[in-house]
Amino acid sequence: MKKLIYILLFALSITACDKSDDAPKSQGCSGATCAPAVASGETAATIPSAAAGIYRCELTFAEATSPFPLGTKATFEITTDQKLIVTIEGQSCLTISNPIWRFGANASSGNYTWKDDCENDVAYNVSFDTGGNFNEVNMEPVGGPGFFGQFTLE
Repeated sequence: MKKLIYILLFALSITACDKSDDAPKSQGCSGATCAPAVASGETAATIPSAAAGIYRCELTFAEATSPFPLGTKATFEITTDQKLIVTIEGQSCLTISNPIWRFGANASSGNYTWKDDCENDVAYNVSFDTGGNFNEVNMEPVGGPGFFGQFTLE
């Protein structure tokens, strides 16, 4: 019996999680993909690896022009390969590539934008504070300045 217990303990010790397993796993997305070109006045952005993660949010401010109603739940996943997976409540997920800086944003601003010009015609401006912590996701028109609303953490 003791031998069986030792074998069981050994098996458990080699299958235990390590620190890397503490990070949230990608949810992936089998929905549509969107890869808009970088437009005039925009710069291709590089997302820092520390920004990768899954952010569960709720639309806490919505203009009358917002494509989604106040209270809509959404998940925004920034992947390590520079993509944004957006899952809006009631819709299939969408993977958007080609993050950009626009309207004066740059590497030190903490703002990274992905343009959904495939389904919702919304640009998602993901914002991080000066400490690198997730702040919010602002919705903007794909084609230019403006504001539709804001998703914040649930």
